[in-house]
Amino acid sequence: MKPTFSIAVRTLVEFVLRGGDLRSDFWTSVQAIEGIRAHQRIQRKRPEGYEAEVPVQGEVEHEDFILSIGGRIDGVLRTDNCVRIEEIKTTRLSFDTLEANPNPIHWGQAFCYAYLLARQESLPRVDVQLTYAHPDPWRTRTFSREMPIEKLTVFFNDMVSQYLEWMAVSARWVRPSDW
Repeated sequence: MKPTFSIAVRTLVEFVLRGGDLRSDFWTSVQAIEGIRAHQRIQRKRPEGYEAEVPVQGEVEHEDFILSIGGRIDGVLRTDNCVRIEEIKTTRLSFDTLEANPNPIHWGQAFCYAYLLARQESLPRVDVQLTYAHPDPWRTRTFSREMPIEKLTVFFNDMVSQYLEWMAVSARWVRPSDW
């Protein structure tokens, strides 16, 4: 029986996609309580049928172990013609800055959630919505992308492949006698 290792979607995405230099102007300080309040405020204003904090999970089998990947989608809205997932982020950056310089970690997290939901429910596509909330003064901006399952699958498999490479190297380093 293979061992199972678990990782959160956010941790996976941050590990694979974090990059750049040491500049800190892209990352802004938002207190955790501000983020929680923004999530709740946005979720309360969504239409009837909107589901908040929807759990998703998937497994990837490697030759030596199973990687379990999971998390919670901030929101899911199902209509007659589409399923939309929403990832909510709180920021102090201007929305123009976010539009000009999309955050790959935020989109990556949303795409992974969309893939896991699409796989669980056999969906051919998912509308992915990234909603930013700015607390001072309160305002929001939404960015959306329609993603077919084929593109989500390629993205997800690339993320997992990069992470599995690191896991394999780490395992060899920890167990050098197995080389």
